[in-house]
Amino acid sequence: RSDCKEEYKKEFKKYFKKYQKFDQDIYPYLFSANIQGLDIINLVRFSPSDADLGLGKGKKINDKIEGYQWGGFGGFLKKSWRSNDILWGRLDGLNRMVESLLTQESLETFSDFVNRERNQITKDDYIDRLIDESFPKATDEASKEIIKQVREYLKENINQSKREREQQNQKEKDKKFNNFLGNIVTLGQGKILKKI
Repeated sequence: RSDCKEEYKKEFKKYFKKYQKFDQDIYPYLFSANIQGLDIINLVRFSPSDADLGLGKGKKINDKIEGYQWGGFGGFLKKSWRSNDILWGRLDGLNRMVESLLTQESLETFSDFVNRERNQITKDDYIDRLIDESFPKATDEASKEIIKQVREYLKENINQSKREREQQNQKEKDKKFNNFLGNIVTLGQGKILKKI
């Protein structure tokens, strides 16, 4: 990239030129140590029991799934039960995807991105456009609420160092973040319901 710092370019070129040597030196150690991959993999279970945001908030599995009746064969016996279970699968699946992909860390990375790019983009216009493109059929009220929350989050985090962010009251941060996640999930679930 042309906007990459010169020191990073030099470091990258060094590794690029010596890649074969690095690979020859490091690969045998990785192979003998039986290390198959270096990335951390986080597993996420997709279950109605775990989805507790949006429309599923406060609901137990028996409140959502009808197919458990008749020894787990209820979905085969009645079309409405099967349709209900498929719908809840979509709603809860969206919930779990949002929870696993949208984390406090990813929002901090987004704050850093906006902070880095703020000379080239107008922050408010960018956020408005991002929310409008993500949720084109959302009501004005719902869109405004999400935009407000994103702006507040960025305002709080954009000028803070990582150390200052870590010192904030974690319970308060978690509460705000869970409220934000709940709103995102509810908007997405509304989009699913409108397609039916």
